[in-house]
Amino acid sequence: MTEKQKAMKPEDYEMLLATLKNSDKLKDESAIEINLQQFNLSSYTVDLIWKDSIYLVKSQEGELILKRTLNDAGKLDKLLEEHQLLNYLHDMGIPVAYPFKTNNGYTYLEIDNYLYTLMPKLTNDGADFFSQSHSIYTEIGHSMAHFHKIIATYPNTLKRGIVEPYNTIYQDIMPELNKYLPKNDCEKVTKILSELQDEMREIFNELPMQRIHGDLHGGNVCFSENKVTGYIDCDHFPIGSRMYDICYFLIHIIKWHLDDTEKINIFLSHYHYMLDEYNSIIPLTEREKFAFWFMLLYIQLLFFKAKIQRGDEGGFLDLNAFWWVYNNRGVLNISTHR
Repeated sequence: MTEKQKAMKPEDYEMLLATLKNSDKLKDESAIEINLQQFNLSSYTVDLIWKDSIYLVKSQEGELILKRTLNDAGKLDKLLEEHQLLNYLHDMGIPVAYPFKTNNGYTYLEIDNYLYTLMPKLTNDGADFFSQSHSIYTEIGHSMAHFHKIIATYPNTLKRGIVEPYNTIYQDIMPELNKYLPKNDCEKVTKILSELQDEMREIFNELPMQRIHGDLHGGNVCFSENKVTGYIDCDHFPIGSRMYDICYFLIHIIKWHLDDTEKINIFLSHYHYMLDEYNSIIPLTEREKFAFWFMLLYIQLLFFKAKIQRGDEGGFLDLNAFWWVYNNRGVLNISTHR
């Protein structure tokens, strides 16, 4: 260490690191701007907007999104599979952020061991799920059913995982609860899961399976004027139950508001409109309807463990939602079987 470095104050060192980081950022953006010429954009600027991986490209053609992925082992093959499916969904009328092609017909750019995908920026003004109108629930039920209907017809293979709630709960989550919960809480959750084990085995192992989105929370569905304008973050696409996507979306609406009685009441009076509309397009089996409550429980346990493992105390919000779902079994099941 030099004498100058020894004398450097902590705030000066932090400023130096910020300067170096900003220099790298500008260098990245400059390289990207040069390579984006392969897309024949008229004139454009590039700005990083999310965690060194998402860039906003402003051009005369409109605002676009540029997504960056590290090109490590097998990543290009996976990306190309994803692009094929996105193009299929787009061609079949499903609004997704599909990849644009370069002058040479590629759906990606490779810059300094990173893969970049350019796609449209979907209009997203958000949606109000707590108004007195239930129309937004009907809209998402309609849109999600069409999404599932089309993605189930995709003819090509896709190397992705399988959503297996029963195995995940009893082989991965339950044996490790004592690592994350105080003894009393661990015993309570373990007791509940033990009591439900036979039901869960029978229900989860007999659900219809198909290709699904796999990360279908409200942040990955775009809305404008309470209409679905598209789906983003489409890089999961596992095989799983349709009910997984449905429950994943619904629990993410309410889990942030479990201290608000008014919002809870609105949710409980409205959410079945999503299920009803979905069911009018893709009839849900009785097994799927019965699995609704169990799937809600599973998703909250899944998020609890994932967050706590990485040191995110937000996992306890998911545990709180688990208890809310557990304590409202009658209400949730009755609404499903209207």
